[in-house]
Amino acid sequence: MRVVFLGSNPSNASPIDEAFTHCKSRATLDGWIAKLGLIASDIEFMNVSNVKTPKNRRLKLSEVQSAVDSLIDNTYGKIVICLGCTAKEAMTLVNKRVPRSYISLPHPSGRNRLLNDSQWLDKTLLEAKEALSLLAK
Repeated sequence: MRVVFLGSNPSNASPIDEAFTHCKSRATLDGWIAKLGLIASDIEFMNVSNVKTPKNRRLKLSEVQSAVDSLIDNTYGKIVICLGCTAKEAMTLVNKRVPRSYISLPHPSGRNRLLNDSQWLDKTLLEAKEALSLLAK
């Protein structure tokens, strides 16, 4: 089973434009990966866009739409785990053209207040793990 963790776009604080490398969110994401029972060789990291935005603003709908063709190509045969609203929005657009299996999780940013509720987060990760096992069949 090949799994893609899909984020929005790189933070301006990141020295490179690759998804979830050299960022604070990666430590949180690594913990989630362990709880989901995934192994590194089965995982890819991808962003909707690899372009940094001024003041880390959210991607505009037009920017998300321009990435759909690439996402269709790069998610073929893979299960996508959307990290945050922008990634989920992008996969919703992909699914209007070509069905893809995806799961939604909150963004692993330390600024995400949802992550302060450990019981909610544990329940959410358990549901994602169950969904992954169903999609892998």
